[in-house]
Amino acid sequence: MGINAGRARWLGVVSLAVSIVFASFSCSRGEKGVPKGIFISTSLPLASYVQVGSRGSPGKGPQFFFPQLEIYDESGDLIYTSHEAVENARVLRDLPDGLRKLRPNPDSHLAEIVEAMPDFRARKEDILSQQKVSIVSIFLEDCHACSIQEDALGSAEHQILDHGMNLLVVRVSRQ
Repeated sequence: MGINAGRARWLGVVSLAVSIVFASFSCSRGEKGVPKGIFISTSLPLASYVQVGSRGSPGKGPQFFFPQLEIYDESGDLIYTSHEAVENARVLRDLPDGLRKLRPNPDSHLAEIVEAMPDFRARKEDILSQQKVSIVSIFLEDCHACSIQEDALGSAEHQILDHGMNLLVVRVSRQ
């Protein structure tokens, strides 16, 4: 009886260990086995943001709007960009289903913004090699419109990451 009880206890411990390993593996995966997206948040003073974000139209100086939301498809092509906070909040709430409505604009590429932001550039290979939808959300501190988009992003963050989309956040301070 002592040997069987010891064997049963050992099998119980092994079963528990296997369950813990499986549960921890499952937690690192997103919806339906999709690997979770990458989350990177960075902060920049306004002067630095102006220097790295000077992507103006030819013949015009750079223009900056806050908040800004950009969504890039798996190829890195821009499929959505807007500085309208209420519309951006709606788009964020509709993810991932709303992606089907968006169309690529190959004139702008994810690699440009990844290269421009030092914290993103440090993870460039991770971001670009996995070919995932990437969402770039840019906020200015103490900006009422930004808070609308930021609240929507906070509500959608887990859903975005669990569906394997990358989330790159830039917080710009007024310093």
